[in-house]
Amino acid sequence: MRSSLASPEYHVGIAGVRVRATMAAVGMLLISFALSLQFFYKIGEIDPFVVMSWTWDYSLGFVRRGLPGELLDLLAGGAGNEYRNLVVLSSAMLAVLVLAYGLFVTSILRHRPSALVLIVALAGALLEPAIPIFIRMFGRPEQLSFLLFLLACHAAVACDRRLACAVLAAACSLAMFIHEGFLFFHFPTALGVLAMRLDADGGSPHPIRRFAVPLAAAVPILCFAAVEWLGSPSVPKPVWDAHWLFRTPYALHESGNSLAVHHRGLAGNIRYTLGNFWPLAAVLSVLIIGAATVLARTLWSAIGRIAVPRAAALCFGSCYTPLLMFGIGVDYIRWSSFTALNMLVASLCLLRLSPVPVLESALTRICEHGLPRHALNGLAFLFLLLTPLASNTGPTRLPEAFGCLYNPSGTGLTAPRHPESCLRTVGR
Repeated sequence: MRSSLASPEYHVGIAGVRVRATMAAVGMLLISFALSLQFFYKIGEIDPFVVMSWTWDYSLGFVRRGLPGELLDLLAGGAGNEYRNLVVLSSAMLAVLVLAYGLFVTSILRHRPSALVLIVALAGALLEPAIPIFIRMFGRPEQLSFLLFLLACHAAVACDRRLACAVLAAACSLAMFIHEGFLFFHFPTALGVLAMRLDADGGSPHPIRRFAVPLAAAVPILCFAAVEWLGSPSVPKPVWDAHWLFRTPYALHESGNSLAVHHRGLAGNIRYTLGNFWPLAAVLSVLIIGAATVLARTLWSAIGRIAVPRAAALCFGSCYTPLLMFGIGVDYIRWSSFTALNMLVASLCLLRLSPVPVLESALTRICEHGLPRHALNGLAFLFLLLTPLASNTGPTRLPEAFGCLYNPSGTGLTAPRHPESCLRTVGR
């Protein structure tokens, strides 16, 4: 028996094909315009903490987050870690991320040409905690993690079931070596999307439906365990500091907390976090999570999320995983912002899997909610539109009006704090 979310077969004529193609083209243009504004007006210099995140490699042994730097060394050698080249690399990486999101949205629109799909897709391009977070995080290797997350979600809804499970296991495992926090940031939502697909395919073989999600989850979880338990350098900290200072153009006091991240264990992280606790950042993080879940709950209830209880539990449960990180790190807002982005991506996946009649009436059902629900959704959307995304290790800035579209304080690509470091090699 097929689930109520299984996509029924339906036929469209030439006019229908043209409508679908036009919707996809218009959607791609709108998404591209929204993202281009942010790309050109918001990105700035790569700060020392981010620059040094590309210098971590495995030359002193296996360490957490060492894969991007190791790959960079293998592909480009020491020259690949010069500041000017990191700017080029980061710009290309951000452009690929923006393009990947645009192509993902276009694939959804091509299968489900709907105003509701376009609204959700544009929200991902405009809301401050969604795609704009990566523009504010310019240069961070975590952008690679989101690309892997997006790949896993696309495979979950567009590929054969077995291939979808394999892609999710491989992509999420690889992401653990880029940033072990992926286990909390994106992984549960990716599992939720896979469960959504398997629940939608009511005719799936019994063993696959029962064991696919646990098996797909096992490998990334094992990779996280390996990174967490083995990913600390075995050399003394003075040797560690001297090695990385040799590789960077920055003095020790400029690196902030970056040198300690890889050498510090869980107990040290907890002590550091408690000593640098920012209540306002924690409150804003909880508000981001709450606003994202309010909007997602309204959308999912209008589509009929009760038909996928397992997927709903995984996706909505993943919203609160950043709270687990409050005790071991200070980037509260950045982590919690992934919640809004995850729910938008999961909603797009749900829209693709939903039957056409259900999808066509979903926007009407959303509009039929009473005034209190409209007010709550409006406040949640406005908060996510203007929420601050500054560094959580210092005082949090106030929201910038319409900062999602244009940042008047943005200067585009700029030189680093010390111009002479442009000529100095970060790598070997």
